[in-house]
Amino acid sequence: MEQCGLRLWQVIVMSDLYTGIPKSSHAYGYIKIAVGRVAGTINNADADYFYTETTNQQDPYLIVPFAGSLTLPDTVAIIPGTTSANIRTTALLSVDYGDTGAEIDMLSTYTSQTAIQNGITVIPSTNTISWNFPYDSKTASTTGSLVFNPGPANDKLSYFFFQFSVPVTGTFTGTYVFSIYSSYSAPSPANPPFSVSGPSQTILPIQFWWHCLAAGTQVAMADGSQQNIEDLNNSHRVISGSHGGTLGVEATALGHHKASADRVGLQGIYQLRTQDGKELIATGAHPIMTPTGALMVCHLDVGDAVLVTGGVSSVASCEPIDYSGMFYDLKLGNAEDRAKMGQHPVCTYHANGILVGDHIAMSEQADRQRYDLDFILPRISADFRTDYANAVRDRNQ
Repeated sequence: MEQCGLRLWQVIVMSDLYTGIPKSSHAYGYIKIAVGRVAGTINNADADYFYTETTNQQDPYLIVPFAGSLTLPDTVAIIPGTTSANIRTTALLSVDYGDTGAEIDMLSTYTSQTAIQNGITVIPSTNTISWNFPYDSKTASTTGSLVFNPGPANDKLSYFFFQFSVPVTGTFTGTYVFSIYSSYSAPSPANPPFSVSGPSQTILPIQFWWHCLAAGTQVAMADGSQQNIEDLNNSHRVISGSHGGTLGVEATALGHHKASADRVGLQGIYQLRTQDGKELIATGAHPIMTPTGALMVCHLDVGDAVLVTGGVSSVASCEPIDYSGMFYDLKLGNAEDRAKMGQHPVCTYHANGILVGDHIAMSEQADRQRYDLDFILPRISADFRTDYANAVRDRNQ
């Protein structure tokens, strides 16, 4: 996407969480927004921003708080009489798929053109434009933040883009264009989807969080006990891996998820049973650890080997089911753990006796499987296999 601007400018985005948003810096290199949460059921300190939802639970809307202000340079002036109705805007999210991406538009049902105009203030006398789509933790239908259509359910990085076009006069008379957009971030190897020239301000990419393991899932703790996944917080440590190591719980993700038994793939809900009697209910994208690496639960077949507490078992059944309920996930590795392992370790924990990946593992697994030809080619139409294989090989050169 090539955008044009005309002059240098000064942008002012306050550092206060509620008046200059989204955040402009973060230790992880991306902004964490939790969607589809249920009000009052969790300590939401694991996310930078969170939004509740009472409807559309299967595919939650993507919501972004957005506020700041701009003072135009002295060489141009906002035309007297200009109001927010004269400001043209463009907004979208681009979801990171490596070499490709999916663009997600704003949902006019909840963020209408009138709502956008009401969120923008123009003061020609001070040559200033401000915008305020505040963070409020509300649902898509009631929030003052920007509401976008639902996105894919594999927790990929998303890149935000918002452009203003302002009528001006001065050294030239016409339209002054400036953009705020997400720049490249270290956790992802992908290039940002936007090529922006002219006046601009960068923010961090966004990772939206929701779903994973059903409430009531028992997690093996470092002290030898078992606890429900919904009861965990960052004071706990869990057993990780197959060799008795432990990791701190840094964050939890929570959301309501509903699916029918005919919903398969990433957005389905699966019941996994192993030959040694273990059972787990998980959303389709959740990674299950095998002797050769992770597989999403929706890709497991009967007879596949899986890692369990005490050794290896095999899949007795793995089927999509009708289910509606709360789902949780963990992000493992506190500050002390990261000092030993690095900033973004992929970690595992024991859920109902089955070794599963944490939130970062799920995101990493989606990347690996997308470019693993041995895995992906049998799962796509024969008509597309040659083109897909060539695209992956070109990417890896």
